[in-house]
Amino acid sequence: PTGSVSLCTQTTSGIEPVFMVVYKRRRKVNPNDKDVNITFTDSVGNIIIDNQPSTISAFKPNTAHVMTYMLQNAVETGTGTEAALWGMPVAGKTGTAKMYIENVGYEDAKGRKQYQGTFVGYFPADDPQYTIICCIYTKPTTREYYGGTIPVQVVRDVIDKISIIDPYWNESI
Repeated sequence: PTGSVSLCTQTTSGIEPVFMVVYKRRRKVNPNDKDVNITFTDSVGNIIIDNQPSTISAFKPNTAHVMTYMLQNAVETGTGTEAALWGMPVAGKTGTAKMYIENVGYEDAKGRKQYQGTFVGYFPADDPQYTIICCIYTKPTTREYYGGTIPVQVVRDVIDKISIIDPYWNESI
């Protein structure tokens, strides 16, 4: 991929790598492999260590294809429809959680709840260049809140902006 955008770093360690594996079509770096090395350069840019990491198969090719299809369908016809863009297939998933309010529980005495709404996805779905996640945490409220609302709209706006400035789309859309 040419880049990644993360609007919520607290959850990317759990969600983003799964999406990265799917959109890289089943290849995953094994961080526990003793043969994995990182490229180091000195202050002038000379390479000191440059080794390719080993990879393991995380999915069968068909599994990655099916997962991408399902995630693309969630954007086209499911709760992520606000992320859909004309001319660019987006794959993603919304999520909603009621948050535990410390020393109170899941609902306070006034009936207010606190929510986390999330949308995570990658685009374009057929040739992924970016992965993005947006998590929004509400204050305690009596209103319902879902990941298919504001988080999806934020992601769509970011995708719009990226497609304008990234040369990848200047020729393909």
